[in-house]
Amino acid sequence: RMLDIGFRDDIRRILGSITCEHQTIFVSATLEAEIRQDLDTMGKAMGSAGAFVAGSQLLIDVLVNKARSFIFNTGLPPGVLAANLAALGVLRADGVVRREQLLDHARHLRHGLGELGFVVGGESYILPVVLGDNQLALAWRDALLEEGLFVQAIRPPTVPAGTSRLRLTVSSAHTSADIDAALDVFARVQRRLGIVRAKPMLPS
Repeated sequence: RMLDIGFRDDIRRILGSITCEHQTIFVSATLEAEIRQDLDTMGKAMGSAGAFVAGSQLLIDVLVNKARSFIFNTGLPPGVLAANLAALGVLRADGVVRREQLLDHARHLRHGLGELGFVVGGESYILPVVLGDNQLALAWRDALLEEGLFVQAIRPPTVPAGTSRLRLTVSSAHTSADIDAALDVFARVQRRLGIVRAKPMLPS
């Protein structure tokens, strides 16, 4: 097995709906066997690269024997694999706490931006604030950076025309004081650039 069942359950409990995708696949009606599959990414929240499949011994045997070219073509360097294993170790040790901290920080920032008049959609740790105009998004980015807050301005063609936005990302390593400081920066920039009412949200 690539991962024991207990560890797979740990991953599901820790990552929840943020980075995990779980599917149930059926081999055939005659086999009447259910293969449980977990496909998990090691990017973004895990801080590394690549992905892995965890499942029953039958599923792993099928992949090793029938998808060898895919496995060889997407093999990862040893250093990346070591980083992946280290990330899994961190998650197993205190991943539930880190995940709750991350979501708490996201809720804190989303609420604070709402109090300033911005509309921020979604429930994840990525918070898009749609401003609409390209130059307006760039002006906000530059003004925030002058205040010491690094925020990306996302513009077409990455997003649809007319939906240029600021994209904020929080981390479990942030503190409530960090979030409050960021909100103070937004308030100061808002006084300089004027009150911005975000346009109706589109997907982030």
